[in-house]
Amino acid sequence: MIFAIRCAITKIAAVTGIAALGLGLGASAASAASAAATVKPVVIYNDSNGWATPTVKPSHIYIGEGGAPIVYKLKWSHWTITAYATGTLNEQRAGCTTPTYLCPTVNYPVGVTLQHVKTHDGTRYFATMKWSWYAGGKHHVQWLVAGPYWNEI
Repeated sequence: MIFAIRCAITKIAAVTGIAALGLGLGASAASAASAAATVKPVVIYNDSNGWATPTVKPSHIYIGEGGAPIVYKLKWSHWTITAYATGTLNEQRAGCTTPTYLCPTVNYPVGVTLQHVKTHDGTRYFATMKWSWYAGGKHHVQWLVAGPYWNEI
């Protein structure tokens, strides 16, 4: 009889321990999911406004004003610590000497890569951008670095 009581107590302790362990794991998983949900995505500083306009998956990227090239119609396929998009590069036709608003422009399909995450005032942002396109039968690559404005490397 003592043996039966000991077995019953052991089973109760084992079941209670497993249940408590299950509750603990559930709480840990829930708090891990909650922590992951609060992590903000990496941003890109855009529109040549310095640190003023952080955005996620923008439809366009301006790197300057007054005739600077832009990429637009961006479709993002990936956005974590590296981001990839395809879209359209619009730039002034080479050799234009009139005021920039009168210069003709040309469009090319472009690939955009964002990488090298840094932090500014607690906000994670992409510090490096690469544009890749074909024009005139040649492959072109343009590297830019942010901080806070986009500059050619």
